[in-house]
Amino acid sequence: MSMYDTEAEKVLEQWATSKYALLDEKIRHGFSPTTKPELQMARCCIEYHGDLYIGGTGTAWKLDKYLGLEKVVEEKGRTFGLRYYHDNTDKIALGPYVIDEEGAHETEQVNDRYQDWRACEHRTDPDTLIHVASSDELCELNPETQEVSLVTDYWDTGSRSVFDLEKYGGNIYAASCKDGLYYWDGSSWTQVEAGKYRALNALREGGVLIAFGWDARSAFLNFTPDGTTWTKYRLPKAHDFWGNTEATNAIIRHVNPHATLADLFGICYIVTDSYDTPGVPETFIPKPMGTHLSTFEDFTTWRGRLAVLGTANWWRSHERSGADTGLRVMTLEDLYEMGKPHGHGGVWKGTSVDAGETSDPFLVNGFDQKTIHLETDGATDFDIEVDPIGDGSWKTYDTVSFGGAGYDPYIMSGDAIWVRIKSSNAVTATAWFNLR
Repeated sequence: MSMYDTEAEKVLEQWATSKYALLDEKIRHGFSPTTKPELQMARCCIEYHGDLYIGGTGTAWKLDKYLGLEKVVEEKGRTFGLRYYHDNTDKIALGPYVIDEEGAHETEQVNDRYQDWRACEHRTDPDTLIHVASSDELCELNPETQEVSLVTDYWDTGSRSVFDLEKYGGNIYAASCKDGLYYWDGSSWTQVEAGKYRALNALREGGVLIAFGWDARSAFLNFTPDGTTWTKYRLPKAHDFWGNTEATNAIIRHVNPHATLADLFGICYIVTDSYDTPGVPETFIPKPMGTHLSTFEDFTTWRGRLAVLGTANWWRSHERSGADTGLRVMTLEDLYEMGKPHGHGGVWKGTSVDAGETSDPFLVNGFDQKTIHLETDGATDFDIEVDPIGDGSWKTYDTVSFGGAGYDPYIMSGDAIWVRIKSSNAVTATAWFNLR
């Protein structure tokens, strides 16, 4: 009998008496069913009728409440990146399949390039259809008939490569790591901003939209409460060793009705906002929970817990053989145990700044030690401004004056949610944050 079978027997025995409690003990300490050789490169997961469905490269699996692993589709040699629950039909889309109580049904595909698709609510007919997208095309899927129809190609210029999709304000937004952030209004594509974007999420049932991206300065969240006004909030990177687009994963998922969980450049955040709460100041507050060196492929809630797909067992060396991806089941509180939040990033990096120009806000919430490295090529005053509670009410915290070109590491002792820098003169400036 294999180790997996032996562990599964223990799980079944304990489940009968301890219910959910066994999940933390068995999986937290290394029992990882998805490290079976048959399932490598797991890419997505979703809960459906109490079971956890896992999509990987070439196949898909179902993990039941007893931690029994069952293959649900035959190998197709495609990447299962799409996962979406359609509540009106009570079906899930997982890769090129629609799954219901009767089993898995292969969709009628637009072309042979079906690879690593994404999904979101349909723009005009959400009761019947869902939007699905490859890196090249926007389509629509009927979960009842499994028919897929082409809606439109993407924009005509650039290399496209769409990695996420979201409906917001009657439009379909697409995040591209190569071309930036776009939206489709039913007739044409419009670019919101050029750059590198990876993940999208409409918080509060579509009340606000956040788009995750990054550049040479930092990670960032581009945020809009109305689809017209955008504010870029910069976030630290815990590490910056991801050398290519494929490895730079970012995930933003709802985990309960009041908060959203985000994993961005090695830092897990709980993101809360109050944009739909009458009588409460509008706030937008990411709070760092923990730091890690692994890559999270996906996570979802499952049976009251958090199921995370990531680097197998989280400590597997790249110099060892074995499966590439593992599963861990935990509580949200376990994320605080991964490692104390730390990170770095800047609002300016050798940037030409105009007189009176104010930088993007940078997150300092949740970090005990805050150092701001300030550098200028000429005389100027840097006003350090803080947003103490995250409602956009900015206060001048301190001023650092330079009589000419110079450098000053400024240690910030007070607390705030966001910090931004304002320069009195036109200079070339650097403002870089080290946070612990």
